[in-house]
Amino acid sequence: MNAAPHAPAGRRLRLSRVSVVSAFTLNGILVGMWAVSIPAAEAQTGVDHALLGSLLLLTGLGAFIGMQLTGYIINRIGSRATTIAGAVLLSGAILLPIITHDAFTLGVALFVLGFTEGVIDVSQNTQAIAVERLYRRPIMSTFHAWFSIGGAVGAGLGGILLGAGLGLSNLLVAGAIGIAFTVVAAVGLLPKRISERRDAGPDAARTLAAPASRLSGARLILLLGALAFILMLVEGVAGNWSTLQITERLDAPDSVGALGYTFFAVAMTVGRFAADRVAAAVGPRMLVRYGAVTAALGLTVIVLSGVLWLSLAGWALLGIGLSGCVPQIFSAAGAITTGKQGTNIARVVSLGYLGFLAGPAVIGWLAQWSSVTVALVLPGALCVVAVALSSVLPAKRPVASLPDRELAPAVSVPES
Repeated sequence: MNAAPHAPAGRRLRLSRVSVVSAFTLNGILVGMWAVSIPAAEAQTGVDHALLGSLLLLTGLGAFIGMQLTGYIINRIGSRATTIAGAVLLSGAILLPIITHDAFTLGVALFVLGFTEGVIDVSQNTQAIAVERLYRRPIMSTFHAWFSIGGAVGAGLGGILLGAGLGLSNLLVAGAIGIAFTVVAAVGLLPKRISERRDAGPDAARTLAAPASRLSGARLILLLGALAFILMLVEGVAGNWSTLQITERLDAPDSVGALGYTFFAVAMTVGRFAADRVAAAVGPRMLVRYGAVTAALGLTVIVLSGVLWLSLAGWALLGIGLSGCVPQIFSAAGAITTGKQGTNIARVVSLGYLGFLAGPAVIGWLAQWSSVTVALVLPGALCVVAVALSSVLPAKRPVASLPDRELAPAVSVPES
């Protein structure tokens, strides 16, 4: 069944969708505002570039630990309460850099910031999976698109406030925005008894790929995590090395090199808004398979190109190819009926996050022995591996069999 839900349950479910969008947008805005504030934090604490780079690893460590713990917390209290708590904690943690004064206090702030980011990342994706399943059609990629939009808005707003001379005090605005979005998100998030329903109707088992249907839950989680690791590794490479690749390969100024990431980010955002319709038409497995092929083609163009317009086209192809892949993997993790849902999702999300962190470092090591362009052969090859691994995804998307009468009272909204 591909039809959208009907009233009165439909109105409540649409409110839930808006609430999840608010959580993703909140996350993106705060991450974007912090990203442009990093140089100000470096100046305030007096750390050098090398030490800052080491301290930033604490953000990743905090996020990884937060993601692992969040899975168990969701199993106990549900993703609604965890998402609200994560949003409040992130809105508070974003203020910590304001009071840092040396490397130690900055390190503590970065660890806490990463931890709270990990909490909301897993919990909001768990809510998104539940809303998508009840919506009876793909909408997961759209949620991730709103995170991208939030990141762009946050970076732009943070840049304006920094330009006005606020320094790290601009993060006070970030905290206020976070609380405001938390209020909106809290209104319609699905309660535990609804969000944990994983029944997908009598035909759900037949939607799994033949290889996947013979796998245990643990092995399926591992393969989905490996797929997320690979594709988020490639995404991390694009975010960190696209500018330098163009400046190095084409001997272009930094202002021109920045176009590489711009083309990638815009293409990924637009692709995420379109990916749900593609997933509905061809299924998650085909979307990820052809997305990985498109990403590999984009990287091939980037590596072989010696002209700017073709290189930019390659970065755009990479963004389009990756845009809808990770949301499908997260959805598949949430649909696994063995094990605890929160733990399943947390493991796949955290493995993907590890790839996102590892990718830029691996390319940096390889570039020391050759060049950034040559190093990009590795993520291109990994995209081919992702094509093979895509067989673990469902050929079709299972839909929830939860009756509308059970959903209708799940969220209280005014009738007026």
